[in-house]
Amino acid sequence: MKDTEILQNLLKNLFSHAQWPGTTACSKGCSACCTKSVTISALEGIAIQRHCRQHNIHINIDKNIPNTTRPKQTTNQYVNSFLFRKNNSVEETEWSTDPCMFLKNDVCSIYSIRPIMCRGFISYSDCIQNGFAEVPNHIVSYNIIIQQIIEHISCGMIWGLMDDVLFALGINLNENNLNANQLTKNTLVCQPIKGFMLTKDESLRLCDLLNKIKQLLQNKFCNLQESNTIISCIDQLI
Repeated sequence: MKDTEILQNLLKNLFSHAQWPGTTACSKGCSACCTKSVTISALEGIAIQRHCRQHNIHINIDKNIPNTTRPKQTTNQYVNSFLFRKNNSVEETEWSTDPCMFLKNDVCSIYSIRPIMCRGFISYSDCIQNGFAEVPNHIVSYNIIIQQIIEHISCGMIWGLMDDVLFALGINLNENNLNANQLTKNTLVCQPIKGFMLTKDESLRLCDLLNKIKQLLQNKFCNLQESNTIISCIDQLI
């Protein structure tokens, strides 16, 4: 059984490492990326539930999300399929433009505890004006790595669209029993890390950031079994 409190502490520490260099074009009221296509792990879902209870925020779950917008693989499944050259002919997922349930007047009502995927939605130019987000490849890759690590420490728990995960968590509110017994037809199971998908140039540019994550795991979470695999994967890059 996983120690939820230790993992929640690690999750918050990983959130603090999702910091992007330079000045982005993002500002309060910019909400183009705040849609129902955000995916989370059960670990992130618990953090959101706790925050909502503490601040009396209503969770208005959409139970009618089209299946075409639901991902068919978790982040680690997707990366692992490329690393080990497995057949990756997965049905494409449509990107939903429907606003996130926590978006109120173009402002995130759970901003301090927003999921890692939301933290990675950045742009160095005005994406509304340009019609696309401008993000360097190595920043995209680093964001994926953080998503992979969070999925890894959530291994065996559920993963999927935020609405689906929060709905599944609502069925069973026992935070100390988070394995796939909560699995619904609309969620997947978090998978372990087997490696990171970085180019040599990206590895060099991200070396300092990856070392900081390694030091965090070694200094504060060395007794956590999941830390060893993450550190080993980082060592292969740096």
